Amino acid sequence: MELLYIWIKSYKNIIEQGFNFSPQWRFHYNPHSGILKSDHLEQATPDFFGPSISNVTVIVGENGSGKSNLVEFIIRLFDQGTGFWNEPFIVIYRMDKILRVWCYQDLPLNVADEQYGFSVKKSIFKMRKLEAGLYGGITAVNEIDEITFAYYSQYFDGVTPRFGLNRNNNFLDLSNRRNIVRPKSEHSLEETFLSPKHYYYNNIKRQAKLFSNWGRHLLDFPVPDFIKITVNEDINREYLKNAFKDDRGHGSEEIWDFFDRPGFIFEIFRAVLFSTLLDVCARSGLGENSIGHLKQRINEDQVKQNPLVLLEKVQNDAFGKWRSMHEFIQWLSVECTPFFYENEPDPIFKTRDNALILPTNSPLISIFFTHIDYIDIQISSPFHIAWTFKDDQDREAGLSSGFNNLINLFARIFAIWEKLVHTNTFLLFIDEGEVGLHPELQKRYLDLLLNNIPRIFPIMDPPLNFKIQLILTSHSPFMVSDLPRENIIFLERNPDGTCKVSDGMNDMQQTFGANIHTLLSDSFFLKRHNGLMGSFAQKRINQVIQFYQHGMLIDNLNREESEVFAQRVTDILGEPIIKRYLLQLQSLRQNINVKEDIQKLKDEIAELKKRLPND
Repeated sequence: MELLYIWIKSYKNIIEQGFNFSPQWRFHYNPHSGILKSDHLEQATPDFFGPSISNVTVIVGENGSGKSNLVEFIIRLFDQGTGFWNEPFIVIYRMDKILRVWCYQDLPLNVADEQYGFSVKKSIFKMRKLEAGLYGGITAVNEIDEITFAYYSQYFDGVTPRFGLNRNNNFLDLSNRRNIVRPKSEHSLEETFLSPKHYYYNNIKRQAKLFSNWGRHLLDFPVPDFIKITVNEDINREYLKNAFKDDRGHGSEEIWDFFDRPGFIFEIFRAVLFSTLLDVCARSGLGENSIGHLKQRINEDQVKQNPLVLLEKVQNDAFGKWRSMHEFIQWLSVECTPFFYENEPDPIFKTRDNALILPTNSPLISIFFTHIDYIDIQISSPFHIAWTFKDDQDREAGLSSGFNNLINLFARIFAIWEKLVHTNTFLLFIDEGEVGLHPELQKRYLDLLLNNIPRIFPIMDPPLNFKIQLILTSHSPFMVSDLPRENIIFLERNPDGTCKVSDGMNDMQQTFGANIHTLLSDSFFLKRHNGLMGSFAQKRINQVIQFYQHGMLIDNLNREESEVFAQRVTDILGEPIIKRYLLQLQSLRQNINVKEDIQKLKDEIAELKKRLPND
């Protein structure tokens, strides 16, 4: 299945506009006559983006043109299901050799089958009004709602579902906002938000699953060498004394001191133990009993000899977390203790600078996260976890934010693969995914998507057999340069503020492989009269020009200060043509100044002569 066309009658600033998503077909709908026409573009190249990608479409638009509104319409269309819309629209997609046209009931529609060369099936959305003014309830099978649609956005204030409407189970929200919100209930207005630490932890966990299943060498960009786990330094003796008030504070200090022993495993144990105690105190009020049990147990001889026996002794005393914590520490001591020392040959799990270090593709990473999830610490985080690179001289470097965003995208796609097993269609919508990337990564962004996304699926069992349709939004000319003109939807803003679908770039026949400077020079990206430099620099240059041409002082400076300021701007200017022009103006200004000075001296001499006595 491939989405080909959406026509919208009225949605925010989008008024009677059609959007073509196919490089092979161009549809045109006339809402007055109801005639739906199409043009077949012969130049479309099969498998242009590779055998696993059915098509790529990029939506670009002027500021305020309605790109965000189009994104919102598409996302909510697939999220809530077509039956829950009362805005008239048309959706066209191709399934095998059948063209499916879904049309809102109040829109006229006339389609000629013979113009397409294959059969056309028309269906009408029949809306029925429900209680409370809601619309919905298409009773017939609707293939649109059966499309598996995934949405990814880095924005935390992106598109969100409408309250009170059913959700399409085939809509997969991979956005950052979805990953920080924990809904209170399916039909509640209230939401709770994950802390930044837990959001970051969940991202790392997804990435670890990707690496452990995928390996490091299938990706065609740098992947970290190992994961580094350190204890949260905020969980310390003084903090706990203040956190546990009254007698509990003294009790926590006593327990802390008991586990103040050499060996990183005890640091881990202590961090998990006290994070759990803090969590229990905040959530259930059982912390005082737990501290009391621990104080009694640590004085037992068997515990004094082996502190790790403590959890085994108390796991059933107070609350259910003890068993999970005991299993975690037991796993650490049995599986990892032999590798806690640098002198161990070829350590799988070793410490350095009081950190647990694991190779990126080690299965132990997933086990570590599984144990932490079972303990289910919600309030505080016992660990700092980060991916790390290592160079030839054993120096460490962290993961850049740009690569982290890319890995997040691939990890979230990998996390939903089980939901794709029974689908034959996967439409992936990425909203400005290149935001925040270095220009070099922006240049490679589409190529990285096309190379890496299909690589996730062949390793799955059972293997998935379908093509992926990509729809992207972007502000980047790099993205436009990577695509033929037919694969780009250009949006412009009419004088009245409404959205207009443009025919494309004004000054070129094709965009594929176009020079970035040429794309930026096109009035679609930057209005030509505004130039290609920043507005602040342009303002300063104009001030210097006005000073040299008309003697207008710059800001609140006097003449001498304005001279120095203008000279400095001219010296640091990087654009050679404008710099040469300023130097010419400067020279003219200096000549004018010399003439003015000469005339001033002549006037002074004449005045002095008047004051001399007559001979």
